[in-house]
Amino acid sequence: MSYFFSLLSRVLATVAILLKISLIGYTQNFSPLDVVAKVETQAITQHDIISRLALQAAFEGREDLGPEAQKATLETLIDEALAQQFAASRDILPSDAEVSAAVSNLASSNNLSLAELTRALSERNTDIYALQSNFAAQLTWNTLISNVFGNRADVSEEQLEAEWSRISAGRGQTEWFLLEINLNEADLEDAQAVANQLSEGANPYDLARRLSSSPSAADAGRRGWVWEEDLTTRVTTVLQNTPEGTPTVPIDNNNGFIIYIPLANRKVGTSGSQDLISLYRLFISLENQGQSPRDTQKLLTLDQALRGVSNCSEFEEVVVAYGEGPSGKTGELPRDTLTPLVQQVVADLDINTFSNLVPDEGGASIFMNCGQRKLDIPLTRDEVRLRLLDEKAKALRKDLTLTLRRQAFIEYK
Repeated sequence: MSYFFSLLSRVLATVAILLKISLIGYTQNFSPLDVVAKVETQAITQHDIISRLALQAAFEGREDLGPEAQKATLETLIDEALAQQFAASRDILPSDAEVSAAVSNLASSNNLSLAELTRALSERNTDIYALQSNFAAQLTWNTLISNVFGNRADVSEEQLEAEWSRISAGRGQTEWFLLEINLNEADLEDAQAVANQLSEGANPYDLARRLSSSPSAADAGRRGWVWEEDLTTRVTTVLQNTPEGTPTVPIDNNNGFIIYIPLANRKVGTSGSQDLISLYRLFISLENQGQSPRDTQKLLTLDQALRGVSNCSEFEEVVVAYGEGPSGKTGELPRDTLTPLVQQVVADLDINTFSNLVPDEGGASIFMNCGQRKLDIPLTRDEVRLRLLDEKAKALRKDLTLTLRRQAFIEYK
């Protein structure tokens, strides 16, 4: 195997930010013809809808601009406008300082400056103003739930203990976060046609809204976390053999067919898992990015030494003979703590295989994968409490939204 340097261009790493955004879009200057609805005197525009969908695409990694998605987003924006107006009547709207602090915390928690976050949003066809408005609406909802429902929004120790006991009894099971498209009364041919569309890149959220007969269709097919015990043996077997993000084969449910897309999985009683990798690093210093005669000779010598190396023990011998500076075992590390470049380099390395040369400060490194595993992260009682609080807040928010809609004047254009 031959090794060489290539000058690397600066790569802007995409930061995956896991947020559940259910907030109001930012309204800039707009044409009256752009208005699609009015909530009392507040206008909601096509710009608001597209900004929200672009923001979801930026944070969730999915693009869904179809008519069904736009209709659903409009209803969400109407609900948020009602919440803001009701909060204003109670003088409990969040301050500009609170919103700015939330945005700054988001940026800093992902090692971004505010300017970098603004640029990243712009590159994804949205803007910092939409994000600020989203945070403002989320803070508004949180305050409203507490203000209106008081202790009803809290979780008692008895409720927490009951849920903790339920989770403890279910440990060892797998749970999946599922997107589902339930095709009632469909035959196998029709169901397979939908599965083929999904495999060819059709938007699953849009298809779920349009085609699914399940209640989850209102939330673009998201069924949420489902325990193994709540699924049939057939479904469990199919899910176990379906990669994340990939549609299952159509599954007969006695009234048609259902297609699942597993988006994530974890063991019951865990909050997820962490990918660990054990690396061995061989570093060599170079004078001129591998271009000087001395560098060339060093690279040729290393190339010869590495020929036939097929395991970590043999790689260690080469490291002892030729490694310099920070060479050696890195120990078992979480993959997400590696630098973006190293993460990219080792992403597809099988155990007992080593990478090409990776540009490094003062020289270059080669990495050998000496082992990898998943480490389950135990669920804590505090995390269970937060889950219960979130579920209760969603239910109370739904009740409050229905009340506000009954009392409001909403005009669709």
